[in-house]
Amino acid sequence: MSVPALLSIWQSLSDNESEADFETKFLVQVFNPKFLKLPHFKYNKNPNIGYSTTPIKPDFLIYNNDQPILVVEVKKRDSSLHKLSDTNFISQCYQNQLYKEAVGAPLYKGSASNNGIIQYLSIDKVQPEKLATYGLVINPDFYQFWQRHDGLIFPLGEIQRFKATHKSINTFITDLKSKLESPKKGLFFLIWNQKGGVAKTTNNINIGAELAKRGKNVLLIDLDAQGDLTRGLGLNHQDINWLEDIFNEISLQKPLHEISQTLRDSIQKKIFRISGSTQTYSISLLSHEPNKLKNFINQGHTNFSNPREFMFRVFGILREYYDYILVDLPPQVNIIIEWLLTICDATLTPVDYGEQSLVHAKGVNRAIAQLQSKRFGLPLNLGILFTKAVTGSGHTRIKNHINHITTAYNLCPCKNEIFNHDSIAIASIKNFPVVSDPKCSGAKYYIDLVDEILFTPRPIIYPPL
Repeated sequence: MSVPALLSIWQSLSDNESEADFETKFLVQVFNPKFLKLPHFKYNKNPNIGYSTTPIKPDFLIYNNDQPILVVEVKKRDSSLHKLSDTNFISQCYQNQLYKEAVGAPLYKGSASNNGIIQYLSIDKVQPEKLATYGLVINPDFYQFWQRHDGLIFPLGEIQRFKATHKSINTFITDLKSKLESPKKGLFFLIWNQKGGVAKTTNNINIGAELAKRGKNVLLIDLDAQGDLTRGLGLNHQDINWLEDIFNEISLQKPLHEISQTLRDSIQKKIFRISGSTQTYSISLLSHEPNKLKNFINQGHTNFSNPREFMFRVFGILREYYDYILVDLPPQVNIIIEWLLTICDATLTPVDYGEQSLVHAKGVNRAIAQLQSKRFGLPLNLGILFTKAVTGSGHTRIKNHINHITTAYNLCPCKNEIFNHDSIAIASIKNFPVVSDPKCSGAKYYIDLVDEILFTPRPIIYPPL
C-alpha cells in the first residue's frame, strides 16, 4: 500500500459511505503496520476500554510496543458536508451532528449510547492500562487529533479536511505517524500574573513538587532574575548562561543532540523526603545566573529571525524528557514572557483578594483569548487561583464582594484556594515544598488544587460547541 493507492481508495468512496465500509476500505489499510513501517504496532477493533460496569467501545485502539497510543472514533460520510466549499466547511463541521457525536459527551448531549473521543480519553471512565495519549475523530471528509495529559483533554489544532490530492492524504499520514512515534510529550504551563506578590514562586514549587510526588518527571525553570525559585528549592545559582548558549548553538545550526546535551548539562536535581516516611521524590531545576539573564533579556536578540521558533525548539527538546515543565517568571512583561506565552500549553493565573490583582488577571485573560484565536484554543486557560486567602467569617464577606468582580470581569476561579497557613510560611523559610508533609493543612490545599486542575477529567474544546 502507498499514498497514491490510499488516495485512489479515498476517491472511490461514495457520497454516502457508511462507517463500516470506510473502516474496511480505508482505515484498515492506513493502520497496516507494514504501511506505517512500525513493526511493533498493532490495533484492536471495538475493544472494551471502560470498567466492567460501564463498557466503552471505541472503533480502534492502537498500540505500539503494547502501549496504548491512539484511540479512534469513526463516523460515516455526511453528503451535505462532502459537497460544501472549503470556505464554509470548517464552520459547518463544528455544527454538524456527526462531529459533535465524535467528540462525545458531556459536550454533546446526544444519544445515551454515544461515547465519543472525550470519554475514550477520560481517566475516570477508562481502564488505566487502556488509556491512550492521543485521540482521533475521523470520517471520509474530516479528521482532528486530540491529546490527553492526565485529566486534560483538548484538540490538537483545527479540523482538517480530506481532499482529492496526494498532499492531503500524505499530510494526514505524516500527522498520524508523528503521534505514533512520539507517544509522550511534556505539558508546559505558566503560573503567571502581572501583579506581584501573589505567590507565583510558591505555587510553582508546590504544584511541581506535588506532581513529582505522584511519580511525574518535573522540571522547574527559573527565569526571574531575582532567582527566588532557585533559593526556594535550597539550591544555588550556577554560573551558567544556558539561554545564550542555546541561542548561539541554534544560530550556528549545531546538531540537535549537541543542543540537547547543553540543556541537560545545565540542569540540577534536588531530592526531598516525604515527612514521616522513607520515601523521596526529586525535582529538576533549570536555573540561570541572574546578571546573565538580565543581559539576555535586555539584548532582546532582535537579530534572531524567529524568536518564537527559538523557544519552541528549546521546549521541544525539554518535553521529550519531562512530564511537566513549569516556569517561574517576573511580574513585569519582558521579551521572554512574550515568547513563552506563544508556545505554552496552559496558563494558571494566581490572584489575591485585591481588586488590582483581578484587574491584572482580566488583562492576562484578554491576552490569552487573543492567543487562543491564533493558536486554536492554546494556551488552555486553567482559570484564576486565589492565593493567600483568609479563613473565618472574613472569607465569606470578602468572597461575596470578589464574586461580583470575577463575574463582571468574566474570570473563572478554581474551586480550590490556597489559604494563608503557617505551614506554608515555615516551609518557605526552610526551603522545601510544604507538600513534603502531606498531613499538614498547607499541603492539602495544593494536593486538592492539583487534583482539580490536572487530575480531574477536564475536556476543553475550541471553539466551544
